[in-house]
Amino acid sequence: MSPGSKAENCLSECMAAALHGIHRCLANSRPQKCHETLPHKVREVPCGVRISQPSQLSRHGRRRPRAGRDSQCR
Repeated sequence: MSPGSKAENCLSECMAAALHGIHRCLANSRPQKCHETLPHKVREVPCGVRISQPSQLSRHGRRRPRAGRDSQCR
């Protein structure tokens, strides 16, 4: 396995999870960052960080940023 394959797997997982509005990244030794593109904002999340939230923006497309957790991911 090449050193970059782990990061790529992490990125692909994050991107796939981003479609559902959830950040899911496999634990990684390096602080790789995943870019989640939402209709209203783009966020960078360090690989290895797992943020699970109920997909609140699935139907309405709106989500109120929660103080604390959301501010970390900016």
